[in-house]
Amino acid sequence: MWDGQSCWLCGRNGTADPLDKHHIFGGACRKKSEKYGLVVWLCHRRCHLSGKRAAHSCRETMDALHQYGQRLAMEQQGWTKEEFMLEFGRNYLDEEDPADDFLLDRVRHGLEHREALDPVFDHRVALCIGVEPYIFAELIHSVKVIHPVAVYIAKEYLLFDLAHRIL
Repeated sequence: MWDGQSCWLCGRNGTADPLDKHHIFGGACRKKSEKYGLVVWLCHRRCHLSGKRAAHSCRETMDALHQYGQRLAMEQQGWTKEEFMLEFGRNYLDEEDPADDFLLDRVRHGLEHREALDPVFDHRVALCIGVEPYIFAELIHSVKVIHPVAVYIAKEYLLFDLAHRIL
């Protein structure tokens, strides 16, 4: 469990990256977070503002913080889920349907590909890795397929040769 003297997310003590006080429920509920002690300490850069899993830029981290905050508030205040919802307007602990998660993951995955390929299509950025053909498949293909020029030449010469022999 989090001891309050280190970063809630990574556990560092703040010597390399100072710790910031983060209100679990921000916006309109910021004062309520302060009132009920629903705050955690996070590394300023890595875990609070701009890191890969930073609270202000990573949805999963924000969801985990909200769930932690709701459990903490319900434990400290002796609230039920309904009482928490009356105070903060939302229940963060409800389990979602796994099918919804699957569909959302597919949508997120598609969006990630769209974002990754956006510079390639819109800004004409060259890809670093070129197309790598399957050599084995090409060998089989070239063996099974006769080049059209060879067919044309053979057909023409055979017809002319046959015509000269007949005449």
